[in-house]
Amino acid sequence: MKYIAYCRKSSESEDRQAMSIESQMNELQKLAKGANFSFTKIFKESMSAKSIGRPVFEQMLEYIQKQNGCVLVAWKIDRISRNIADGGRVLDLLEKGKIKEIKTIDKTITNESTDKFLFIIDLGVGKKYIDDLRQNVMRGMKTKLEKGGWPWHAPIGYLNDGKGNIIVDSIRSLYVKEVFELYASGKYSLGDIVEIMNKKGLTTKNNKKVYRHTIYLTLQNPFYYGIMSVWGKIYEGSHMPIISKRLFDQVQDILHGNSRPRKKQHFFYLRGLMYCEKCGCMLTASKKKGHMYYYCTNGKKICDEHNKYMREEKASEKITDILGNIQFSSELVEIAYMAAKEKLEKNKTKINDLHLVYEKQFSQIKTKEDKLLEAYISELIDKDKYETKLEEIKKEKIDIKKRLSKCPKTHDPLSTLEQTKKIFLTANKAQKDFLEAKEPKRYKILHSLLWNLTFSRGEIANVKFKPVFELLANSPKNLSFSKMWAG
Repeated sequence: MKYIAYCRKSSESEDRQAMSIESQMNELQKLAKGANFSFTKIFKESMSAKSIGRPVFEQMLEYIQKQNGCVLVAWKIDRISRNIADGGRVLDLLEKGKIKEIKTIDKTITNESTDKFLFIIDLGVGKKYIDDLRQNVMRGMKTKLEKGGWPWHAPIGYLNDGKGNIIVDSIRSLYVKEVFELYASGKYSLGDIVEIMNKKGLTTKNNKKVYRHTIYLTLQNPFYYGIMSVWGKIYEGSHMPIISKRLFDQVQDILHGNSRPRKKQHFFYLRGLMYCEKCGCMLTASKKKGHMYYYCTNGKKICDEHNKYMREEKASEKITDILGNIQFSSELVEIAYMAAKEKLEKNKTKINDLHLVYEKQFSQIKTKEDKLLEAYISELIDKDKYETKLEEIKKEKIDIKKRLSKCPKTHDPLSTLEQTKKIFLTANKAQKDFLEAKEPKRYKILHSLLWNLTFSRGEIANVKFKPVFELLANSPKNLSFSKMWAG
């Protein structure tokens, strides 16, 4: 009689295994020694048995087919198979006599009907375990998605923080945003963007260079504006978006309208930014006699503004003046920043001191509580007096907790102040940067500051800054130091 050992563990990490291959083999050797037999052949495999296609398992069955009769030995039935198809093949070999017995550490299966019934039950239990596990995993994933979480590896531009959350990758997220902006401009093909990003140093999380397919999938992924599309359903993500939905939609229009955007001979840096005041259509542009002109497309067929043109030079002059509306005195900004910083640091010190006071009071109450308990245990005070004093101490604790809840939480407001200063400095140099920049850089500057410009009768009729710069544009420029500091 030939005895064949089969040891298997799934391909997951060791700490998730019911028993490692080495441990299984040790148990089988003990079984062999106790029954006075030795193994003719040993097969070992690290692969899940939930589906067919295990190469070592196939080799074992092929070996058994060539023998007159074998005893198949395994730690448990579920080590042999956890799917019906492979289990049926083993049962078929048992019925044909190729396998005389199936031995495990707790039972022996022969060709008797009761034994085969027990084998099928064990096989079904293993199958149910896999199915239940899959359902539980799927249920867990769905629950996490419904709560705004992402149960898989974060896409490029994001990172898994190790606590089940998705956070923005401070470096790659900037590249991802630029990928969307470049493609939305209509000036660059996917191949162009791949070349640009590789030169700039964009890599995958495994530090491998990006390819066209990576960029293509990235541009189609709504995850980047905060939406998760999974199994045909849409979930709202709790992660921070890298781009706006508007930018994503612009990219989809190009991807699905013309998968290979045509390179444009001329770069119209105001295209996509200017709209008709009357009908709301986006302005288009063309080059005539060496000059760039912008005009309404009259796409809704209700507007006569398409007969009016604006030269790019004139638009640039108007925009230069507009950017001057968000400038403030750099000296005044610096003074206000230093004063606010000093005030915040003093407030932070006061809050920290207050927290220390409450912590000290808690420590004193804990000491009183310990002494009271010690006195009661030592029978220096009776039970009634102990309970009365203990109730007083509890009331003191509640009182301190209430005062602590009303105390401002410790935080670092300086980071917000630094961002505020950066906004003022960006606004102050916007006009100068715009004047000195070439068309592609001008496009980036304006898209970082403005939502849009509207056009009417050959003139810029209205300008809408992004919220924070809109606030600066609408603020009086002759602010005193006290008013700027207060604001």
